[in-house]
Amino acid sequence: MWPFSDKLKLPGVKEHADGTVEFTLTDEEHRKLAKTVDLFKGASVDVDTAQRIDGTNAVALSHYAKQLLTPYDRMSLPEYKAKWPDVKKTLVKAVAAVWKATNLCPLPVFIFHRARYMAMLGRDAESRMLFSEFLVAQSSFSSDRISDILLTHEGTDIQEAVAHAQRQTSHSRH
Repeated sequence: MWPFSDKLKLPGVKEHADGTVEFTLTDEEHRKLAKTVDLFKGASVDVDTAQRIDGTNAVALSHYAKQLLTPYDRMSLPEYKAKWPDVKKTLVKAVAAVWKATNLCPLPVFIFHRARYMAMLGRDAESRMLFSEFLVAQSSFSSDRISDILLTHEGTDIQEAVAHAQRQTSHSRH
């Protein structure tokens, strides 16, 4: 259930009256994941391997979210502000993609990205809550060989992410 009164409408995410949430991939997300799924065509896999494929898809969604925001990386502040309606729409897509990634494979790093994107949207209370959630999840996270591979492929420096999240949550205490 969404803990804030002002819900953010995420593409492909539907909340039901009973509080359960389901998601579908948007056409854009589906195209991005198709290449990953094609890698496993014709392969017979066990249940554990199938779950790891979800992890690969989750990383692909995380990469997709980052790619969405790449055009805005080098913009000047005035240009960024002038294009805010487009930036906001793109940020909402990025939030949706990493939310879906978290649901496919619960790596804490996806919570971190969602927190960053929420902060970029100006949703500070939600962002701080997600940074705190990330810190708790990361501190209890026990990785294995496959998780390590997924995290390496995902590419985020986890130590830097933890430091960033700690800075963000300590600001809220002052």
